[in-house]
Amino acid sequence: MFVRKFYNRDEEMRSLEQMMERKGPKLIPVYGKRRIGKTSLIKELIRRNGGIYYLCSTGVREKNIEKLNSRISEALHIPKFANSDYIGTFKDLLRSGFKDGIIAIDEFPYILLKDEDVLSEFQIIIDEILADTNITLILCGSSISMMEEKVLSGTSPLFGRRTGQIRLGPIPPGEIGRFLPGRSPEELLEIDSIIGRIPRYLIEFHEMGSIEKTLKRSFFSPDGYLYREAYLLLRDELREPDTYSTILEALAGGRTKMTEIGNASFIPAKDMPKYLGVLERLGIVEKEHPVTDNRPMSKMTRYRMKDNLFRFHFRFVMPEMGSIELNEPDGPYQKWIEEKSHHISTFVEDLVARYAVKDLDYEKAGRWWFRGDEIDCVAYDRKKNRALFSEIKWKKERTGPETVEILLQRSLMVKELQRMKKEYLIVSKGGFTKKAMEIMEESGIEYLNGSDLASKIYGSSPIE
Repeated sequence: MFVRKFYNRDEEMRSLEQMMERKGPKLIPVYGKRRIGKTSLIKELIRRNGGIYYLCSTGVREKNIEKLNSRISEALHIPKFANSDYIGTFKDLLRSGFKDGIIAIDEFPYILLKDEDVLSEFQIIIDEILADTNITLILCGSSISMMEEKVLSGTSPLFGRRTGQIRLGPIPPGEIGRFLPGRSPEELLEIDSIIGRIPRYLIEFHEMGSIEKTLKRSFFSPDGYLYREAYLLLRDELREPDTYSTILEALAGGRTKMTEIGNASFIPAKDMPKYLGVLERLGIVEKEHPVTDNRPMSKMTRYRMKDNLFRFHFRFVMPEMGSIELNEPDGPYQKWIEEKSHHISTFVEDLVARYAVKDLDYEKAGRWWFRGDEIDCVAYDRKKNRALFSEIKWKKERTGPETVEILLQRSLMVKELQRMKKEYLIVSKGGFTKKAMEIMEESGIEYLNGSDLASKIYGSSPIE
């Protein structure tokens, strides 16, 4: 049986505890997409330091205040407060003697949905009621848009009052194995390409078992936990989820330019920057330029899916909903088997770029293209005057010498890096032919097979 422990948030925990060390009241917004581990982080912080945790509901204002009063009563073993506003609750809290500790209000946007005036109440709470305390007030939310627009923005009554903030992201690649004991590094890589490094989704793969079983039961089943997850996330964040879905369908279908995406989505060109900008802010889509092109208004801009769950959903789930609704998972799963090499290959390009920066100490890394020519990953370091050119082949077949020759030729096209010392890296899932290995060894070209790269990125999982 899988024991849900607290993992992998050392950096965030350290930041929170450093903020708490400051004298006086602290306001710390904590936010990030659902299932990413915000609640676990906050509860662990309270377990270590003491405090009160309250999870908001979507009910009316009075109900939330009553439940918060009950939670304080339970936590502090004191009589329940009998007031009807948040200001009164915090005044009573101080009268009870609580002046140094954590108060965490989880899913704070639920309160805002019913009453945005509550922000002005919390402004008074921070400025006046908590002024002479060392209380840390944590406002947590899964709605990124509401937390950024209502709590963090310059127009918010709370603006300028926060001690700091944490937008929680995925866990580090090397920690995935803790959630998936007994998996090989290549399995961890494949799972990461499907769902990203989101704790709750990793637990789903652990509890289901094999990748095939998880895909068929969780993604390719009308009752599956992850079947509609991507759409539900859109619906929670956005007022026009269907419009954004059409944009993501276009991206999943291979459109990368704004005009192409707009045409495929039937959205006027003038409206596309707004929609794409929202998806960028949510971390679902990213704008991309050739890695050597630092112009802010580059004409070579592309858009691509950044979030792995959304990329998988709009490529392998949404187009197959007809079969899935009929409880026929074999067809969608077969499509995955046929196309997963291409899907994972694109993801591995991101891994290699990360590896170049994190492990090989390059300054910057990413894709490069010019007209019809592309290089999967180019990295450079201007201070050390060196550049890395990398090609990724994610197929079962062994990679031959022609790939080596093509990479060497294409590296000459990157004019901005020609005066740098050139280094090369080729990654091949299926390994290399003898001739290719001979050429690479003679030329000093580094090469990795798929399992080698996966081991470097993910390490090994503990034995279950």
